[in-house]
Amino acid sequence: MNWAVIANPDKPGLQAPLLAAIRILHNRNQTVRLPSSLFGLMEPHPGQSDNKEADKPHLVRCTNENESVSGSDIVLVIGGDGTILHTAQRVMNLEIPILGINTGRLGFMASIQPQEIEAAVEQILAGNYEIDRRKMLTASFQGILPEKQGEGTKADELTRVFHALNEHLFYKKGHVSLISVTVRLNGQLLNRYLADGLIITTPTGSTAYNLSAGGPIVMPGTDVMVVTPVSPHTLTTRPVVVPLDSKLQITIDEPDGTALYAYDGIQMPIGQNPVTITASPNHIQLIRLPHQTYFQTLRNKLMWGLDQREKRE
Repeated sequence: MNWAVIANPDKPGLQAPLLAAIRILHNRNQTVRLPSSLFGLMEPHPGQSDNKEADKPHLVRCTNENESVSGSDIVLVIGGDGTILHTAQRVMNLEIPILGINTGRLGFMASIQPQEIEAAVEQILAGNYEIDRRKMLTASFQGILPEKQGEGTKADELTRVFHALNEHLFYKKGHVSLISVTVRLNGQLLNRYLADGLIITTPTGSTAYNLSAGGPIVMPGTDVMVVTPVSPHTLTTRPVVVPLDSKLQITIDEPDGTALYAYDGIQMPIGQNPVTITASPNHIQLIRLPHQTYFQTLRNKLMWGLDQREKRE
């Protein structure tokens, strides 16, 4: 079986779990496809005696992450949920499942701890796991890539399409003033928001920025998306849950060009052309092991039911 490994080489503390994972896979005759960006952390590594390529029969050096993923059966992501969001842009609709090893903070999607890697690999090799299919949302609008501005391309000639596993976000540069956003649902006015920002989230993203902004937790697999204002000027403005087959049209009511748009943390300037948000044709697959359930993850990560008095006793 071929395993791609994706991680952020600049994150501290990566080397130990990376070497442990490769050693575990090496000992089970698994092929590891490693992007060049991670090879600097491979000193030493299992199966390597004198740093020669010939001594790494189960370790394939790939030019980049896309090459690593393209020949793999499973993608092993070492990091936090941010690293999984990064990986989602590379694996969406490839039907290659992701196993997340959490070296970040909460880790709702990267739910395996470093000390559990060996047990997780054993379960997967035994076929003892399930696939958790996570849907995405698409945003499309007319606009020019920042690096193409000034080259004669008209904004109306270029349609930009982005797919988000967590959320699409609209906000203002610097967050020093409110942003005005008009939202239409299937052609009908939903609301005109005056807020610090506006989040359109998937069920997967409901435990991310949406949760911090007071939005609801939505169980993955539920066919909805959530419209959540960030610190709205009107206190009665609340998050709204809408069907996944809805068509949202977002219009930025800001003539000064200070509005920003982000999908899964990747930000860019945005003009006043309407943004259409719909269900994406893309998805990702997360590996869920037998002992894992969504609500168990919520209880552990959010410390539901934890009595602090018990810790003091």
